Amino acid sequence: MNERIYRLVESGTPVAGCVTIRIAAGPDGRPIAGMWWTSQTGIHSEAFFDVPAALEAAEVHRMRHDLEEVLVTLDGVQWRADWGELRGAEAEAEAVREIGQAGLTDDEYADLAKGLESQRDA
Repeated sequence: MNERIYRLVESGTPVAGCVTIRIAAGPDGRPIAGMWWTSQTGIHSEAFFDVPAALEAAEVHRMRHDLEEVLVTLDGVQWRADWGELRGAEAEAEAVREIGQAGLTDDEYADLAKGLESQRDA
């Protein structure tokens, strides 16, 4: 796929409207991946022994079903640059620093924070 940008999230319940890839160390120590997503009929999943294949399948599934994004959880493995770009907490912290220089009032900051939280919860 053209843009391979994923968002790092904590392991847990799949997020509605997203595809989640869990990358973990397999029995031989090499990374393996599991893909899951929610639908109206419940949670669905698929396993992969090849991380790039899992990420490609997730992108195809995301586009085919008009889902929001591909999320990634890492369990005992390091992200590899050849898999794409992984954005996480540090990217969100950078955005907060940039907003901090916008000169907003306290009420404007509060309104912005409420809007961001409602988008994340949606």
